[in-house]
Amino acid sequence: MNKKRYEKTKVAIEDLNLPFMDVDDFVEEQMKRLHEQHEQWKEQKEEAEKSEGNQKRNPVELVKEALRRANKKEKQEWRSNFERRVEIGKRVKEIKSENIF
Repeated sequence: MNKKRYEKTKVAIEDLNLPFMDVDDFVEEQMKRLHEQHEQWKEQKEEAEKSEGNQKRNPVELVKEALRRANKKEKQEWRSNFERRVEIGKRVKEIKSENIF
């Protein structure tokens, strides 16, 4: 910091009755706040990176998640189609066992 700026800051601190003993105390407090904010920022960044890392899942998990998110109607349609196919398969076996063909 140059001498002129230092003197101007000293006068401003005195005139405004700021809670600092001198310019060095003011600068020290500003640096302390900066470091606290920087620590908070780093923590938030780490949390964001962890969250992002959790989103990178294997394909099986993604499929399971997609199925969970499918709405109820789609699930019911899939189940009823599956049940129909099973029923048709059972009928075909019955017919074959009766030797109708």
